[in-house]
Amino acid sequence: MGQLILAALMACAAALVLTWLTRRLVLALGVLDRPDGVRKLHKAPVPLLGGVGVFGAWVIALCGSGPLWQELARGVGAGPTWGAAATDPVAVVGPGLLLAVGVILLTGILDDLVTLRARSKLIGQILAALLLMGGGLVVERLRLFGHTVELARPLGIALTLVWLVGSMNALNMLDGMDGLASTVGMVTCLTLACMAWLTHHPALSLAVAALAGALAGFLAFNLPPARIFLGDSGSLLIGLVVGVVAIKGSFKTPATVALAAPIAVLAVPIFDGVAAVIRRRLTGSAVYAPDRGHIHHCLQRRGWSTRQILAVVGSLCAVTGLAALAGLYARLEPVAVLATLAVVCGCVATKVFGHFEYRLLLGRPSALWLALRGGLHVKCPVIPLLCWQLRQCRSVEELWTTLVAAAEPLRLRHLEFHLTPPAVPYRAHWEAAAMDPQRPAWHTVLTLTADRRTFGQIAMGGYQHRKSLLADLMNLAAVAETLAAVCRRLHPKDRAVLPLPSGGAQGADPETPRKLSA
Repeated sequence: MGQLILAALMACAAALVLTWLTRRLVLALGVLDRPDGVRKLHKAPVPLLGGVGVFGAWVIALCGSGPLWQELARGVGAGPTWGAAATDPVAVVGPGLLLAVGVILLTGILDDLVTLRARSKLIGQILAALLLMGGGLVVERLRLFGHTVELARPLGIALTLVWLVGSMNALNMLDGMDGLASTVGMVTCLTLACMAWLTHHPALSLAVAALAGALAGFLAFNLPPARIFLGDSGSLLIGLVVGVVAIKGSFKTPATVALAAPIAVLAVPIFDGVAAVIRRRLTGSAVYAPDRGHIHHCLQRRGWSTRQILAVVGSLCAVTGLAALAGLYARLEPVAVLATLAVVCGCVATKVFGHFEYRLLLGRPSALWLALRGGLHVKCPVIPLLCWQLRQCRSVEELWTTLVAAAEPLRLRHLEFHLTPPAVPYRAHWEAAAMDPQRPAWHTVLTLTADRRTFGQIAMGGYQHRKSLLADLMNLAAVAETLAAVCRRLHPKDRAVLPLPSGGAQGADPETPRKLSA
């Protein structure tokens, strides 16, 4: 184990030097990630291409750890099933992985420089995965709870391709906050190093420990406030190596993967990635379209600081990783499975993350079946979709535009939005072009209150399309609650509790928090 620590320290020292040099070079070249006020919320331009420094430090540690792996082989003793390559990190990495890393690094660098289209990045990822599979990295059997399932060759190839491409994108999606992808990658690599050690792959353990050390050195520049970003060149690199090691490190026999361990180790990135696919497909967005619905965005909206989010997400990764190691050591796969389910179900139940996606899938009895049968092409319920769109808004004008766009699907006749201090004063009104005075109609005025602060009112009226108005009013209350939460996020500093002035929206009585009429 001491050899693993030395390899990690060597990579960490190299990363400190190379990241500093990379940052100076990138600043001179002007390759910067500039804030846009929507998704990129950092205050000033930040250099990209941090993944180049991580890659260089990893390669230096691999090439410089020759005495370490020889000592490791003598101390551990290569068993007959390992083969000579199992005690040589360079042989373990092999030309296949080096070529794949080269392809994915070039893809990431090009994206950082010129912003590639999503399809172009996907082609690079698939090419890297095909190079690995051409080198023999194909899953042929899955093992879970003592049972082995043989996979047909095409199915094994498809599963390996999905795993590798999925792991790259899962880590890439988490690269949306200072230090997050680096922290998750470091924790995951440390877990995989221990897993490879327990499954008698010492050189593989040494190789991934070196990557963990390189990420630790890079974090010195990437912790908030970040002085350099990983960029796609770094996040895709981490995802590729992690995906490969998760497969190789869980091999029981050649081409046989113990399924529970790699899923548990990557539970948090997988959960975030699957939730993103569900959310985007069911809200009518493209899968590759960026949004602000990832786990770190959800925690940000709760008012958590960046360092708190890093600690929580890193701890969740550590919990599932330790459970995977405990399951491997004690040969109890249910430990890893139960820990993964506990983390996922806990996030959904506490509404920390995943609750919106859960509502999208299970909001109506047939939604899950229709989603699976139709490839996740299910029309999203109007209210959850509207609440989701409101949470993405970054200004009061965006809130109003989103509300007006939803007026027709909600069958509204009129809509009035009125904000008062501590929010920025704002008033807007909308009416349908044509109204039917013969149809049953309703009207309601809801006060926007959050955190013991009153931000304003929203008044709505529309046509009755249910036998009871209760469902309509409950849905609109959810919209008002979301609006209040967004207003609180837009104006977090002022804690004053101010009443609404008289003459609010539609002449509502300020003493009545919710005045309903039909």
